[in-house]
Amino acid sequence: MPLPTAIAVAAYIQVIRLLGTQTAQALITTYLRKGEQFHSYLTGLNLERGSEVSVSALSALAHKMAGAGAALSQSRATAVLSKQVQKQANVLSYIDAFWLTFFCAVGGLVILAFVTKAPKGPLTA
Repeated sequence: MPLPTAIAVAAYIQVIRLLGTQTAQALITTYLRKGEQFHSYLTGLNLERGSEVSVSALSALAHKMAGAGAALSQSRATAVLSKQVQKQANVLSYIDAFWLTFFCAVGGLVILAFVTKAPKGPLTA
């Protein structure tokens, strides 16, 4: 293989390697962000304002934070409950991302199973 052709092939390989990594990272980051928003919404649907479960959870949290004062304890309890929902949504989005990568890997293996020998071309020996 002539030297200019080898240099061009090496450059193409590096560009594909770098752009593939950056593209995959951008896609998975977006998927995690959107998944967290989706799961936060779904988890928040179960926390209806005024329902018995949410009122009891907020009152239990406010009781634990009563040392800060009655006015602050309710707002801090709401903030703690919202953080718990956000943590749960974040964990669920990571679980979804792991499933996505698993199925992409399985799909890649299925595609790889059907790959045959490369045809003879200008870069083959």
